[in-house]
Parts: sequence; C-alpha cells; structure tokens
Amino acid sequence: MGQFFTHPLCRYVVAGQLTRDYLILPDGSCRYDLPGGSALYACAGLALWDNQISILSRVSSDYPTRWLEQFAELGIDPSGIQIAEDEYSMIQFQAFSDWSGTCGLNPIHEFSRRNLTMPGSLLEWQKNRYLSDQDTNSNPAATFHISGIHSHHSDASNFLLLPMPGAEQEALLAEMNSSHFPFIGFFPASSWMQPLKVKEFSKICANVRTLFLTLDDLNAMYAIQKMKTWEMIEAISEYCKESVVIYNQFSGGYLYCKETRKKFCIPAYPFTRRVNPVGSQFAFCGGYAAGRRNAYDPLEAYCYGEVSSSTAMEALGGFSALTALRELLPERLRLVSSLVKQC
Repeated sequence: MGQFFTHPLCRYVVAGQLTRDYLILPDGSCRYDLPGGSALYACAGLALWDNQISILSRVSSDYPTRWLEQFAELGIDPSGIQIAEDEYSMIQFQAFSDWSGTCGLNPIHEFSRRNLTMPGSLLEWQKNRYLSDQDTNSNPAATFHISGIHSHHSDASNFLLLPMPGAEQEALLAEMNSSHFPFIGFFPASSWMQPLKVKEFSKICANVRTLFLTLDDLNAMYAIQKMKTWEMIEAISEYCKESVVIYNQFSGGYLYCKETRKKFCIPAYPFTRRVNPVGSQFAFCGGYAAGRRNAYDPLEAYCYGEVSSSTAMEALGGFSALTALRELLPERLRLVSSLVKQC
C-alpha cells in the first residue's frame, strides 16, 4: 500500500472491516456496490474533527484500486490495508423498510417481496453464503494478519477496534495492549457478548478505556441475570477503565462515566436529513475518539460522536460522509450538547 501513502505520522489507528454494500433503503431505492464497512465509516466520523488517521483492515484482491486511492486522497493512511492474494466476497447486503434499524438480510426474499429484479452478483453471493455463512474464520484469505502491522501504527496514541471476527479482535487487542496506547476504544463483535464468555471478555478488555455496545449485545451478555439496563451498564463497566457507551443511531443512547459514576441519556440528533441507515454507529465511534482526544471528557466525546453519526446518515457510502461541510459541525455540536440529560 505504500504506493498510495507515505506519511509516517499516525495519531489514530482504526481497525475494522471494509465491505462492498448492497442496500435497499427505507425510501425503496436500491444502491449497489457502495464502499462501506465499519472501518471506513469510523474513519469518516473521525476525519470530520481530526487528521493523521491510519486504517487496519483486509480486502479481497479485486477490491477497487480507486477506493484505495481515495483513502489517501482524503488524508487517511491505507498502508495497513492488507490485500489478499485471492478473491473472496466482500458483499454486505441489508434491506430496510423503515428507520427503526431493523433490516432484512436475505436478498432473494427482500427483492421478491418488493417485486424488484435482483442483481446477479447478489444471487451468486447468496449461493455461496449457504456454504460459508459469510464466516471469515472459515476463509483464510479474509483473515487479518497481525504481522502486517507497521511500526508507525504502534506509535499512535489512539486505537479504535471495531467489530471483526472474535479471534482477530482478540489478537489485535493483545498486540495493541503491548504498545501501551493511552486510549483504546473497543466495539466487540457480537460473538463475545454471551454469558459464558464473561471471564474471557474481562481479560481481553484489560486496557480498554471505552466500551461501545448495542443494547441487544448488552442484554445478551446478561440474559441469565435479568438485570435492568443501568445495572447491566454498571456491571460491564468493571471491564473497562473509563466509560461505557450504549448507542443506537436512531434513538440515541446511554453514557456511563466510571470514575464519577455519572449516567447520561442522550437522544439522537433530531434534525438529520436521513438518507443512509448504514454505518452511522461506527461513524459515532470515530467521532467519539476525536472528541475524547480533543476534550478528554467522555460526555463531550459522546456529543462529537453523535454529530459524526448524524452526518454519516446524510451521505451514501463512507467516502461521501468524509466530504461533509465542516462549517456546520459547531452548531450541530451545540444542539446535541443541549439535549443531554443526566439520569
């Protein structure tokens, strides 16, 4: 990847997945082969506020070269993107009927019930999906290799780890823990959020400052105890150093600050001209990382994240989210801050 980017300075490292998104949007329109993935959207949310960002991910050999070039053109170091020697499917399909966040994942069903013609690429993907369940653990070509991390990634001060297959997340956390990052933000894969994995989860989170979770994953972790929401949040905060964020890009979320034991409820930004329901929760994580570095305050960081999330909802594809008008951000940040309620 050195042919695309040579800048040695790195302030943030963002690790996650890159995808080729096929979407049916809430308005009924279809969008095919959009650049997406947790890593791209997090970089977009972060780049609204700060720079010197590097991305760690892995892509198929047929991932568009133009997209790799766009990372560099937009100021994101792609030297940590590993290109597999073989081709494998990077398609992610989601179909939305409304803005509740619920989506269909079976393209045959979703296209047929809307009486739409399904693109051939999705038909082939659906066939292969039954064989592999899209499990990258069963496809060595798609597995991120820790040996590919460059030295300047270890010199960064902020590390954001987004959903990836559990074994890859565990290996990356172990590698980055040894580099003594001042800030580590961790959005665990859903496979970690099981009652029987509590001990394993606590070990891998030893140096994590902020945990990003969905309410569904939190409920899954504590399904046996049947605890109330804030009780679960306080319980899981024992596994991180600073804060827990439970986030839903459509309805808002919760923030728990471990040191002060303060609890906040923050609704979603209400004035978003929503276009794209995909990726905004990861844009939130990127914005949070930037706010945490700039303000050293979890609540302020949350507000940064909410602004990034709402901005990503107004763009189709991760690269479009990177081109948002930054002049609008301060006013939006002020409005989000005014909506905060301490619980």
